[in-house]
Amino acid sequence: MNEIITVPAAEYRERMLALRGEGFDFLESFTGMDWGDALGVVCHLEATSTGRRIAVKTSTPDREHPELPSVCDIWKAAELNEREAFDFFGIRFVGHPDMRRLYLREDWVGHPLRKDYGPNADGVTDYDDTDYGPNADGVTDYDDTDYGPNADGVTDYDDTDYGPDADGVTDYTDTGGETYSDGVTDYEARDDDDWDDSRDDGDDDDDDDSEDDDDGGDDD
Repeated sequence: MNEIITVPAAEYRERMLALRGEGFDFLESFTGMDWGDALGVVCHLEATSTGRRIAVKTSTPDREHPELPSVCDIWKAAELNEREAFDFFGIRFVGHPDMRRLYLREDWVGHPLRKDYGPNADGVTDYDDTDYGPNADGVTDYDDTDYGPNADGVTDYDDTDYGPDADGVTDYTDTGGETYSDGVTDYEARDDDDWDDSRDDGDDDDDDDSEDDDDGGDDD
């Protein structure tokens, strides 16, 4: 199991320099985090000469202007990792040579992996959210009667004016469609004549083979 250490932001860069000096030459991963009361990162390091691994956590409680020291001059891979953390969490890394977004457009508003971003910023999850999308009326989608095929107040599985159930018969017993025109469900439906033809064809083939065998006997 990896050793895990938590380092204050003020000591983060100094501790990371020390770890590099101890042989931790490989930055395995660098992940931005939002713990609710703080923003920060978790770094996984490995000393490739010994196989020793360690995880380093650091954070800042400042959610308005979060900043941490950059370590991209210690591990080159961190240059893109820090840009990703800035893009998705808004954490600026002091000393980074190119502190800008990595994935999203420069005119994107906000940082989408933060817990205070978007329609959930009020602490309500999307499926219960009453100020976002089709639930804006306070009714969840599956009960919603003013949105989509349920607009008539009937749920889809009972709805008789929508799709294949428009005749008032549910799909699994529907005998009015092309597939069900014989009154038999798909997995049971078959044309007996086709089955008879198939058997006849097989019998004919067998007869032909027998005749060929007889002919061969005659030749001998």
